[in-house]
Amino acid sequence: MSLLAQDSFAVQFNLAKKLYEAEKYFDAVTEFKRLLFFNDRDIYNYESNLLIGLSYKKAAKFSEAIQHFGLAELNSKNDDEVFEARLEIIKVNILRRTTERALDLLDSLLNDSRFSNRIDEINYWRGWTYIFTDNWEKASLSFSAVQPQHHLALLCDSVADDLYNPQLAKILSIVPGAGQIYTG
Repeated sequence: MSLLAQDSFAVQFNLAKKLYEAEKYFDAVTEFKRLLFFNDRDIYNYESNLLIGLSYKKAAKFSEAIQHFGLAELNSKNDDEVFEARLEIIKVNILRRTTERALDLLDSLLNDSRFSNRIDEINYWRGWTYIFTDNWEKASLSFSAVQPQHHLALLCDSVADDLYNPQLAKILSIVPGAGQIYTG
């Protein structure tokens, strides 16, 4: 009987995964939640919660996505799964512009010795976080930490250079205080 139940859970998981892959996110969430409700062996908890979170992320239901990524992290079986779940939480925080939270989570990953081999990935997402805060200089530094002359670092440098136009600053200097406002 146990083998039969286990097979039905595998069938249920595969159905839900196919729905996710077909971009039928609402149906996938329903099937994954059904699986989680009936599956008492925790076999599919990590994968199901991760895919539920990804489905919610695609639907811009960011709070629900973070909740399920957190559940995926709790049900992770190894450090790679922990990292993947936390990284998804960071990405959602970037998308919903809670960038201070994203930076805090990136710092926690950086300070966790289990992830010392993932520093480039952490810096990469730190760069994206700074882009979303419109801090092009810090973004450039983060991407440069991944690789000198990283294409995204060069892009950030060009955007930062274009933000300050000396000609416009000269023109604005005619109006008292406008130049100071322009330069920050």
